[in-house]
Amino acid sequence: MKPRNKNAKAQTHEKPELTAAPPNPPAPTPEQIQKRAYEMFTARGGEPGHELDDWLLAEYELKAEIGRQRENPAQ
Repeated sequence: MKPRNKNAKAQTHEKPELTAAPPNPPAPTPEQIQKRAYEMFTARGGEPGHELDDWLLAEYELKAEIGRQRENPAQ
């Protein structure tokens, strides 16, 4: 065992600073997403096979729109 250095400063263990959790991300309702996805479907001429793409894109667009509204509530 090494002898302890008498001149060494005591180590302090500081607790990390806690920060507030980010606010909940904007979340459109499933009904809003469904409506927007259906608009995409009809705009494409009713071509099947893109249901998941339409849903995910609709959700993305609506979240972005809600986020913009939260940032600029007067607009």
